[in-house]
Amino acid sequence: MLHFPLQRWYTAATQRSRIADWTEAGHLTPAARRALDTPASPNTDPLVDPFVDPWPTAPDWRAALNLGLLWLGALLAGVGVIMFIAANWERAGPMLKIGGMEVLMLVCAIAAVLLRGHEAARNAALLTGALATGGLLALVGQTYQTGADTAVLFAYWSLTMLPWVLVGTTPVLWLLWATVLSFATWLAVTTYVMPAYVPKSFDVFIAVAALNLVLLAVWEWAGTRIRWMSHRIGPRYLAAIALAMLSYRAIAMGNDVHDVFALPGWGPWVLVVAVLGVVYYRLRQDLMMLALVALSVLMVVNWSGTRIMFEEDFVLGLVGGAVLAIAQAAAYTGALRAIGKRWRA
Repeated sequence: MLHFPLQRWYTAATQRSRIADWTEAGHLTPAARRALDTPASPNTDPLVDPFVDPWPTAPDWRAALNLGLLWLGALLAGVGVIMFIAANWERAGPMLKIGGMEVLMLVCAIAAVLLRGHEAARNAALLTGALATGGLLALVGQTYQTGADTAVLFAYWSLTMLPWVLVGTTPVLWLLWATVLSFATWLAVTTYVMPAYVPKSFDVFIAVAALNLVLLAVWEWAGTRIRWMSHRIGPRYLAAIALAMLSYRAIAMGNDVHDVFALPGWGPWVLVVAVLGVVYYRLRQDLMMLALVALSVLMVVNWSGTRIMFEEDFVLGLVGGAVLAIAQAAAYTGALRAIGKRWRA
């Protein structure tokens, strides 16, 4: 398994901090601490024995660069074909435009089959194929003037890229699919739902947030059953999108300073913040999730409090807003540090 330099540093630092906390609390004697500070063997991996020098070696850097360049090459291959077609749009016929994208998809599919023993390269090929699928749909719609709008394009893209995503073994593919589906939901609500009927308690922000929260719940369930989905980047990304949508909505619907605490604007945000806080504090301990919740609270409370102070006095708004932000940041940081120490004890 490839371990990135940052993973080595993070793991070693986390375990050293835990040992220091145990020593400070009196759970470790000086002799036991010295024994832990002694490497088990000169060749021990820092992820197993964190007291070996955690700095990356030359092979670590080569492996990390190889993987990073692989993903960069996959992205540039897909973008390169799209840019080539765009640059020759006037001179190229429909067969060259669409055929070029189909050839790229075929190459990606063949590469994914041939690279079964190379997981990273296989996933990179699948990513390029998923991106090329969207490019193909856009080309078909532009060439033959199907009349489909952007919402329909993203909806079809989220469906047609599913075969690429389902055979992959990386969170990147699923997060790409979740992003495309979120865009499709946003465009569908703004194009078809909002012009017809938009109740005050429901809008595009709630729709996108609800979608990402459902995907978050599914990801957490699958993470206990599928090894590669146990990585925390997926749930954190989905939670960040949902919190961003509801935080902006709470801020935007509080334009009237006397209605800033109105339920239509703050209700869904308060509910989601409370649920995520309880779940990731008691049921699924995740300090980064709690940090995202704290950041959302800081933004909404600081924006609303500053707006109230600006109504009273301009200088009060500037100074008071800065003091409120600093006070909240200090309080939330201290609380998160205390929670982290409690979990490590």
